[in-house]
Amino acid sequence: MTSALLCIVTLMADASNGNMRAGPLKKHYTLDEYQKFEERSAVRHEYHDGELFAMAGETANHSRICVNISTMLNVFLHESPCLVHDSNMKLHIKTRSFEKILYPDVSVTCHVNDQNNRTFMEQPKVIVEVLSKSTALYDRTDKFQFYKHVHSLENYILVDQYQRLLEVFQKVPDQLNSWLLTTWDSNEFQLPAIQFTGRIADIYHKVHL
Repeated sequence: MTSALLCIVTLMADASNGNMRAGPLKKHYTLDEYQKFEERSAVRHEYHDGELFAMAGETANHSRICVNISTMLNVFLHESPCLVHDSNMKLHIKTRSFEKILYPDVSVTCHVNDQNNRTFMEQPKVIVEVLSKSTALYDRTDKFQFYKHVHSLENYILVDQYQRLLEVFQKVPDQLNSWLLTTWDSNEFQLPAIQFTGRIADIYHKVHL
């Protein structure tokens, strides 16, 4: 989910800009312990190498945009084996250097292993994040870097909830860590990963800008 990482135990002031940044739980969790904790928790948490970070709630615009995008993609992929997930679906990313569990706002996975896994996905083709003032930097930088380690990912989409603006990142084939950015602010947009063409107006339907 795009929501900001909140402090679970204590908030610490960032002296450089006055912002508040989150501190993790002192306990170090295994992945199994995290999953059991998350099942009982009323608040969702991102998992970062054994540390848990709580996630803030959504605005009405954020929620509406996610519903609109999920609906568009689900209708388009209705006859396809691909699955569309909302922000309740976890994404597991494990490399030699880190292990993460994240909650994308909207995602599409076409991988057979993800279709049979009810706990989390690992091979999405498309990930969508709806930007907010508190999370835009995280979504553009650290979170995008985490997502780049998902080898199946072909499109990463950032959606502005304050104006009609879509940023679609397309992975460049056969080029390590190379992504092409296309910006859409009117009429139609395209997601090459699933050969989808949609209308910007449908994303912002009933969204008060």
